[in-house]
Amino acid sequence: MVVVAVALLLSVFPGLVAAANAASGLTPDRRCKNFLTGDGLHKLSVCSRGWNGNGVLRGVVEMHTYAWTPLPGNWVDSTSQSITLNDAHFFADYGADFGSTCRVDGPAGRVACSVPNTSRVAFYSPVRAIESSWNENWVWSVSWRDDRGIAHYVRSGYPSSPDSLPMLFGWLI
Repeated sequence: MVVVAVALLLSVFPGLVAAANAASGLTPDRRCKNFLTGDGLHKLSVCSRGWNGNGVLRGVVEMHTYAWTPLPGNWVDSTSQSITLNDAHFFADYGADFGSTCRVDGPAGRVACSVPNTSRVAFYSPVRAIESSWNENWVWSVSWRDDRGIAHYVRSGYPSSPDSLPMLFGWLI
C-alpha cells in the first residue's frame, strides 16, 4: 500500500523527485554525453552536475559503461576493468592527471579518480566554499578499460562519436 501511494505521488507530482535530489545535495538536473568504441559495441555515458552541502560546493562527474547485446538489441550495463576521470575543472583542475583529488560515489567517499571493476561511478571534485551564485563543472578528458581489457580515451579536441568533449554543466545556487 505504501509503495502504491509513493508511486501515485511521484506520478502526480514529478517535481518531488527533483526536490529529493536537491535535498541530498545533487543538482536536480545534469548534462550528459555518450561515447562509443570504434567497433560500436561498448559505450561510456558521462554526465556532469553539481553538489551543494553545508556551505560548500563540488563538481560531480558520473560515468556509466554499457555493452551492446544483439538480442534483444539494446544496451546493458557492462562491468569495465576501470573507469577514470582524467581531467575536469571546478574552480581548479581535478582528476587522475592531477593526482587523486576526487572522492568516489559521494562527498565523503574514498579518494581516487579511477575505479576498477565497475559499470558506474560518480567522482566528486575537491570542496569549494560558496563564493558566487554561478558555478561551472567542466569535463575535459575521461578513459575506461572495457570488459575485454581494451583501453579507450576521450579527450577534448580529439574526434569521438557520437558526442565530444569538453562538456560544461553550469548552475546557479
